[in-house]
Amino acid sequence: MATWQDLQRKQARSAAAAPAASPLSPGAVAVVPPVAAVAPAAASSPRLQALMAERQRLEGRMSSLVGGGDERDAARYSVAPAAQRRAEAQQWLAQREAGREALSSRRLAQRSRREEPARPASAPSREGVAMPEPGTPTSPTAWSRLRDARHGAQRALRQVDEALASTDALDGRKLDRALDSALDRQPGLSTEDRARVKSQARDALSGAAAPLRGALDEPKRKAQQVLGRARDALAAGERIERDWQSRRDAIGGPDLSRVAQSYEQRRHRLLDVATGSVAQLAERMDGLRQVLQQRRADHKAQEREDEARRERALERRQQRRQEEGSTV
Repeated sequence: MATWQDLQRKQARSAAAAPAASPLSPGAVAVVPPVAAVAPAAASSPRLQALMAERQRLEGRMSSLVGGGDERDAARYSVAPAAQRRAEAQQWLAQREAGREALSSRRLAQRSRREEPARPASAPSREGVAMPEPGTPTSPTAWSRLRDARHGAQRALRQVDEALASTDALDGRKLDRALDSALDRQPGLSTEDRARVKSQARDALSGAAAPLRGALDEPKRKAQQVLGRARDALAAGERIERDWQSRRDAIGGPDLSRVAQSYEQRRHRLLDVATGSVAQLAERMDGLRQVLQQRRADHKAQEREDEARRERALERRQQRRQEEGSTV
């Protein structure tokens, strides 16, 4: 059985017979003999066999960790070079920055569209036209239509009255003006002649127009009755409007003004924003705190005065009772 000394002498003879190995250059990797080349020597030494077994175990573990050993596993789990991975990372970063810029531009455009007031397509044609106040009806209401109809009826009644008045062509003033204009064209007439001619013409015309006036009196009377009923209806509408306005004024009197004022005060208190520097705000807060403290002190003083007044009244009452008991 060969011992380790025999193995050492054998390795020394083989090393002396082999050519001298050149020293490794920087960066060179030492070539490790494979397991099959060392297997004959390991068969004669149990320790070497144990070392070879440890080597195989470590090689298997390393191949399982780095993915080598099996060509199929190496092809399946291939690792890209570092330069390629850096290029892919730079490309992904560039795509992310481009996406962020596009998203920010879209958000700015949406914000500008929301802040810009909406204008209808026909807005330029309405430039300079006063817009209605909030709460003002843009279409005619039933009450406005009734008011317009009443005003139209009043205008129609005035026109009918004027037409009826114009039918009275036998008015004395109109006749006098017509006779005066006719006599002015006759300069040779004296004053007595002018008066006589006017009297004769008036008598003749009135006698001739009497039947015509009698025929027109009945239709005119009926028309006056119809106009009177229409005037009564219009007067009733005006009374309704006056009553409605008076009730509206009564409702919108001091009570409504007080409610509106309290609403304005509450809105101002809730929506008011304090402005100024920190020192001004602190000074204002100190002033409000002092006012509140003064109010509390006044309230406590008033309570003490009320309590003293009640005690004095109670003492006077007890004193009167004692006096009444002593007199009895």
